[in-house]
This record gives sequence, structure tokens and C-alpha cells, in this order.
Amino acid sequence: MSILEAIAHGIPVVAPDVGGISEIINNGEDGYLIETRDSKAFAEKCFFVV
Repeated sequence: MSILEAIAHGIPVVAPDVGGISEIINNGEDGYLIETRDSKAFAEKCFFVV
């Protein structure tokens, strides 16, 4: 639910590409999908997205 709420408010989301999340997030548009649940991958996506 928090992903939908963030997108509704225009806040980009960084989330793992698991389950139905890829049906909610358009990668690079509404937010970003990462392949793993590795904390380093999350941090890199948060800090190095242009």
C-alpha cells in the first residue's frame, strides 16, 4: 500500500523487482526496480539516480 501512496503523491519509489511490484512501478518513470534486496543496491539507486 505504501508504494501506491508514494506514487499517488509523486514520490519515486525504490523497490525490489519481486511479486507484483513490477506491475505497479514503471521502472524509471514512477520509481526504480532493483534486482536484489541488497541494501547496497538500494542505496546506490537512491544516491546515483539522475
